[in-house]
Amino acid sequence: VNAPTTNRLIEQNLLVPLKIYACAEPDMKGVTVKSSGEWDEKETEKKALEVVGDVVTEYLKFGEGKQFIGFAATIAHAQELQRQFLAAGINVATYTANDQPEDRSEIIQEFKRPNSTIRGILSVEALTRGFDAAHVEVLILARPLRKAVHVFVQMLGRVMRTSPNTGKTCAKVLDH
Repeated sequence: VNAPTTNRLIEQNLLVPLKIYACAEPDMKGVTVKSSGEWDEKETEKKALEVVGDVVTEYLKFGEGKQFIGFAATIAHAQELQRQFLAAGINVATYTANDQPEDRSEIIQEFKRPNSTIRGILSVEALTRGFDAAHVEVLILARPLRKAVHVFVQMLGRVMRTSPNTGKTCAKVLDH
């Protein structure tokens, strides 16, 4: 099966192009690589926590106050990112395996409202599939990946959807 390329889908106005900002990234030197080809979660969490403050700063600089979806290295990392966003006065929720299903449902319902009080949702992988909020224009990648291209593509897909109702013409990726 020959599927259309991403560029072709952008040309057909079925996806929006990305504007990618390369922000500070964690120094992954010395982190163990597991048999899956990905970095060890606990070691990655330590490295990712070093750039937490930079994630908030870069959002304030480039996010234009728009709603975002963010992906963290671990649940503890997502919770720390949430804490720092809240400290900066930005209402952010988590959407992780630790959150109760009813809480997750309420978060999504509120996030999708036109005048939502939630600026961002932080996840590890729970939002990579089956989640659609086409109006979202900002993606924060605070989760380092080595080999999981399919997960990376799914993450990008959260903001590449067109949104005729909002007139979205591109999406921003703040890549940490």
